[in-house]
Amino acid sequence: MLAMMKTASRPRSIVTAMIIAGAAIVAGCRAETAPPPSRSPDQRSAQPTGTTARSIGDLTGEWRIVSIDGQKVRPPAANLDKRPASISFAPPFYGGSAGCNSLGGIGVIDGGHYFTAPGPQTLIGCPPDLMKLETAWNQTMRANPAILSTGRGSWQLRGGGHMLDLADRRPSVIRPMPILESLAGTGWNLLEVDGHRLGYEPHATRKLSFSRGVWCATDGCRTAHARFRQTAGRIVPASAELAQAAGRCKSDAAHIGTIARLMAAPAHYVTGPNGEFLMAGSGHWLVASRDGPPAGK
Repeated sequence: MLAMMKTASRPRSIVTAMIIAGAAIVAGCRAETAPPPSRSPDQRSAQPTGTTARSIGDLTGEWRIVSIDGQKVRPPAANLDKRPASISFAPPFYGGSAGCNSLGGIGVIDGGHYFTAPGPQTLIGCPPDLMKLETAWNQTMRANPAILSTGRGSWQLRGGGHMLDLADRRPSVIRPMPILESLAGTGWNLLEVDGHRLGYEPHATRKLSFSRGVWCATDGCRTAHARFRQTAGRIVPASAELAQAAGRCKSDAAHIGTIARLMAAPAHYVTGPNGEFLMAGSGHWLVASRDGPPAGK
């Protein structure tokens, strides 16, 4: 019996179509103006070799999934949704289906890998063979896969012990969303660092904020801040400082060093329609939510 489709408790445009939808340093890490399963770093895919995707323009569009883990996918007529297995990229979104449920979220390319923050997905009971392919599809995208060229305009996504072979690009049905060009004056609640979810701690503040030319982060234990320059979708650091706050750090809170390493080299970011924030750089990534109403709302 088919299970009912399940979505997030608040309205999200990611479902279906989107799812397929130093004096200048501010004291106390304040901005200048007020404004899913845990992934382990061990799950990172191997370093890409050969030609890799350099920008989202290499992937933008809808791609037919030719095979998953070397197994040819079923023809559309044999799929539960009667659609071909496919994946689409329309910045900042990715989404698609292996022939049963719709899967997707937001993602960003950095260093030849596609880093993701998965969104809600439909939950329909699938035949065992489709469920196997869908699980591989999902695990690949949750492992920040390497994007490898297989020649003739085709690509292979490799991660989490799986491979998706893509071919026959055509325009995507997903609408892209303009990027938040300036981060100045924004604040973000840190949710995940390198796949580790940051658990709730009373009175713990885990935030990333941006003022003009300065970012500041705290993980509830320590703080870090640095100057940076910004272009749309990319930040370039100048210098970094790391300060240890008073008190003993708990293991769950001590992620500030990772954040500092992420921000110590050029990093790429995207924002989602419901206040999602994803940043990746130097093999690290973080996921956060907007501290306040999402941009444009």
